[in-house]
Formats: sequence, structure tokens, C-alpha cells
Amino acid sequence: MRLIDRILFEKVAPLQIRYLARQDFSRAGTLVRALLGQMDADFVIGPPLTLHMVNPELMAGVWSGARECVAAGREGRPLREVVSAVISRMNACPYCYDIHTSMLHSFGESDLARAVWRGESLPDPKMEAIAQWAAATLSPDAAILAAPPFTRAEAPAIIGVAVGFHYLNRVVNVFLDASPVPLKGQGPLKEKLIALSGKILRPRLAAQNPQPGQFLIPPAGTLPPEFSWARGDANIAGGFQRFAATAEAAGEESVDPAVRDVILRYLAQWRGEAPGLGRAWLEAAVEPLDASLQPAGRLALLAAIAPYQVDAELVAAFRRRQPGDRDLVNTVAWACYSTARRISSWLNAL
Repeated sequence: MRLIDRILFEKVAPLQIRYLARQDFSRAGTLVRALLGQMDADFVIGPPLTLHMVNPELMAGVWSGARECVAAGREGRPLREVVSAVISRMNACPYCYDIHTSMLHSFGESDLARAVWRGESLPDPKMEAIAQWAAATLSPDAAILAAPPFTRAEAPAIIGVAVGFHYLNRVVNVFLDASPVPLKGQGPLKEKLIALSGKILRPRLAAQNPQPGQFLIPPAGTLPPEFSWARGDANIAGGFQRFAATAEAAGEESVDPAVRDVILRYLAQWRGEAPGLGRAWLEAAVEPLDASLQPAGRLALLAAIAPYQVDAELVAAFRRRQPGDRDLVNTVAWACYSTARRISSWLNAL
């Protein structure tokens, strides 16, 4: 690992993580060390992935899906970064939005990066159409979802990125600071910093060409039907099979069955809409739970639907019954995965 990367990774990046104990990478086990090595070689090491390291199998599952859709293979990478950025903007996740707009500069797509950053039409008509599709993924009745502007062969990578970022944005909005760039808003100075950070990464990303299918954990379970769009690419299907299995295992480990039932019932009738003002909707949803389970229900449902509303008071209430970081990460991850799976269910038009 390069010296500057080590400083950023071990000293700076962990300071952006909320609610979890400071990560001690010197104590990482065999699987985590292997994951960090592969991330360093194939992509970048960053808190959206490493915050899962209290559960190494979950971290491996999340990385399996992300690697196959975002990092593996250079062809079509700018398009995947556009989809990442559009989904992140829609989910009000400035952390991911800033990073993936920056990565467009890393791939030499400065005009495209500026258009994405400014919310302008993209210069390439097909890319613009796919950006509009990505922006509609929280609207299951949108016409563009019924007739996607990409082919069946293109679908696994494009839909995989969208579904993956509906997961990652939610986890990031719970656990990470607003942005890795220390400026708020979208002013011209921040735009220049975004471009500069992308250009700094350009030599690193230009030297990478990760080959698909190099998984660090074996497959488990089966690919859920909501992810049937992935079947056209065996490696992306393998990545999402691992992601699904490890996320479900995290939920079984740390989320009481009654809480899981409440969340899944809510998601079964959810159609992508934002919750109403206040938290009356939240209290109504968790009311059937025993009082001892309601803090976990609130945390899980907010992580699933409105992660930006998770706060220190909510986390503290959850910890009174489940004090460990692993339970906290498992609960949030399972809830966010469940939402991504629900969204995925209406993206199977092809």
C-alpha cells in the first residue's frame, strides 16, 4: 500500500465514521486483510466498505457485489460512475456523490463530470437516457423502468450499480460524515476540489484492470428472485448472491424476528416514497413491537427509509439492549439491504 494511501486509510478516513469504535487495522483477521489487499489493488479502500469490517463475511459480501458491478473491467466504467452519482444525488448522499463525480475526472471525463455535478444534460444521448432511468428507480410506475434505455446484456452492470448504491448510500448516510471533501454545498471551489481529487487518483485507477469473478468467499444460498436481472452475467450474479447471503445472515444474527417482520411488512407496501414530516409514521410502524424491541425497530426502519434521520440518541437507545458494534452494523446493513432488494424488485423489465 502506498504511503499516502496508508496515511489516508489508517489515520484520516476512520475519523469520518460515526457511532463505531475506531478501527484497528493492525488486528484485522485473515479475511479482512485479504479484502483490504484486493480493494487496494482493484479499486480504493474507503469507509463505505471498511465500516463493515466488524463482520468480515458481510464486508466480503458487500465488496463482492460492488467489485463486480463498479470495479471489474474498464469498459463502460464512466457510465457506471454516472449511475453511481445520479443514484447518490437522488438519495441525498453527498459523500458518495462527491466521490463518484470525482472518479469521472479520474477517467478523463471532465466534461461529463461537470455536467453531472451541475445537474445538466449529459453530452451523450444514451448516457443521458440511462441517467434519467437511474433517477427514476425510486418511482416503480415510471414508464422508463418498463422500457429501459439499455440492452439485456448491459442490464446486469447498470442495474447492479443502481441497486448497490441504493444500499451503500443508506449505510453511508447512517455512519459517515457528509462528504470527504471539507466544504459544504456545490460551489465553484468545491467543484475544483472534486476535479483535483479525481485527477490525483487518475494514475492509480488507470493502472488497474480488475478481472471479474475473483471472489474471496464461497457462494452461499441462491440468488433472490428480486435480483434476476443479474442472471445474464455469471460474475455479477455471483457477487449479488454473496451480498444477499451475508446480509441475510447479518439480519438473522442481530435483528429479532419480530423486528424483521415489521420492516419487511412495511417495505412490502412501500413504493419508493419519502416518509411524511415528523416521525408519526415511524411510531405507528413499530407500535406492534414489544417496548424492548422498539429501539431496534426504529433504527432499522429509519436506516431503510430515511437514513439521514438516524441520530446519536436513536443509536444510544439501540445500544441499551445490543451494545456491540457488530449488532449495530448488522442491523443497519440488513435494513438497507432489504430496501435495496425491494427497489430491485421493480427493475426487472428486461
